[in-house]
Amino acid sequence: MNSAMGIIITMESIMRRITLFILVIALYMIPTLEVYADDQRGFIKVRDKDGQEVCLYENSYALLIGVSEYTNGWHKLPGVKNDIPLIKTALEEHGFKVIIIENPTYEKLDQEYRNFINKYGQRPDDRLLLYFSGHGHTMKLAYGADMGYIVPADAPNPNLDQTGFLSKAMSMQQIEVYAKQIQSKHAIFMFDSCFSGSIFDITRAVPANISYKTSRPVRQIITAGDTDETVPDRSIFCQQFIEALKGEGDTDKDGYITGMELGEFLQKKVTNYSKNSQHPQYGKIRDQFLDKGDLVFQIKPTVKQINIPTIESDQPHIDVRNKPSNIMMAGSSFMLPGLGQYKGERYISGTTFMVLSLGSLVTSIIGYLQYNNAMEKYDNSIKEYHNASNSDSILIAKQAMIKAHNDADNKYKFQQIMIITTGSVWAINTLHSLFVGPAKSENHNFHSSDVGLNSYGNDNSVYVALTYHF
Repeated sequence: MNSAMGIIITMESIMRRITLFILVIALYMIPTLEVYADDQRGFIKVRDKDGQEVCLYENSYALLIGVSEYTNGWHKLPGVKNDIPLIKTALEEHGFKVIIIENPTYEKLDQEYRNFINKYGQRPDDRLLLYFSGHGHTMKLAYGADMGYIVPADAPNPNLDQTGFLSKAMSMQQIEVYAKQIQSKHAIFMFDSCFSGSIFDITRAVPANISYKTSRPVRQIITAGDTDETVPDRSIFCQQFIEALKGEGDTDKDGYITGMELGEFLQKKVTNYSKNSQHPQYGKIRDQFLDKGDLVFQIKPTVKQINIPTIESDQPHIDVRNKPSNIMMAGSSFMLPGLGQYKGERYISGTTFMVLSLGSLVTSIIGYLQYNNAMEKYDNSIKEYHNASNSDSILIAKQAMIKAHNDADNKYKFQQIMIITTGSVWAINTLHSLFVGPAKSENHNFHSSDVGLNSYGNDNSVYVALTYHF
């Protein structure tokens, strides 16, 4: 038993060291993981005209619905099939996760709107865009008001079956219900269709600058045209929406496109390019709690390459890349095996040390768990030995106890070997970084084609960088 207790005390000391090692690695990796997570989520922060930071979105989601195959009296729209993938690509470049639904019936359309909102529209700091491309229609209701409808694949033509149309088409009142079910603060509904915009206030105001008010809740709507207008199958609205996202929609050149800017841009461009046959409508729904903010797209800086005349020189170039010192590499490798080698551009050795360290550490932990299990069996065999009541049972229990002790001893020895191996790999990895240092670059003759002058930014902010290509 004394021997067993000694083994347990030693293993506790070893496990404390392993735990410390894991904690050190975890603490070192936390900043990297946080940056990676923010990049993946597409977290967006903007600055207002006074330079104050306004935090807007953690995630961005888009639902794209395209109806091209109509089956009940409407002409088909083959161009929709081409438009939806183009919009998907443009939105993905702005950090949106995109879901595409094609040719839904009324029941499918209703289900997909609800599913999308329930899954992606419940987090306040997310941004939603819901886009419909297909036929739209406006009807004069019995009490005199106009009501706009979007037309799913199975809705009949109202000129042939008005009752069937009303049971299958989706009214703007239903869209308003969806809009109010969303918990995300910013959502925009876009319709590449023409119908009456009866549920929202049509806007003519000049878009406001980015400010703290921008982050307040809003439900915005943009349509491709007004009542009784016709949208061509080759969509001007779609083309100009994509151009807007590329930067043309940033009418005030502040690096951002707000929902109001987008509506104003589409109204001007589509009206012009359609030769005044389409008049897009845009605005916010009539709700005092959902008409204060403004959805925002962030424009990526442009990059322009400036060519420099060719100049030859026989002088070897000076390696100006910032390379870590041997001590810095050793410190990094001590914190995380292989990291110093990576910083010194010794990628093969860095990968090797990372794999060896991780493998030996995992094997050590597995060995400890196996040893722990063996010790439990050994303790149980001791109890059985003391509880044995006759010579035969005592003999059997003694043999079982000896076997369990030997098994625990073997597991302990294996654990010791793996601990020594892990420590050795760690030490060798650190010494390798300290004495070998960063990779050396080969000299080559300077040539002006290796130099590039890049400018970044928009009309308000421009950054210039001189780069050398190795």
